[in-house]
Amino acid sequence: MSKTLYSSVTNVPNPLSITVSSSHNSSTATAQVVAPSKTVNIGDNITIDLGYVGDYNRVFKGYVKNIVRQVPDDLYTIIAKDDLVRAIDFFIVPTNPDSSYKWHNIKAEDLIHNILSLA
Repeated sequence: MSKTLYSSVTNVPNPLSITVSSSHNSSTATAQVVAPSKTVNIGDNITIDLGYVGDYNRVFKGYVKNIVRQVPDDLYTIIAKDDLVRAIDFFIVPTNPDSSYKWHNIKAEDLIHNILSLA
């Protein structure tokens, strides 16, 4: 019995290739999707699911950062960064420099959530 591959990219029908990469020395994960048409815009939220039909997982969630048209192939390369790119895009500083942001006894994921909600 053979398994059928499954891929899904939000608002990108029929992607030709999908690459998701992350690294310990990079602040964000990157996804690159090659598609025959431009169906998303810069800033759009996208998710990528990969696996087999009936057995797949979400491998990426983020925002479209760049779209490049490849000539003469007439293909589009969609480049996205994961949710942490919002912290980079929006340099977060307190409105009062004498009253900095402080958190104590907080889980890492809650801290990230709190910081990103400021963006």
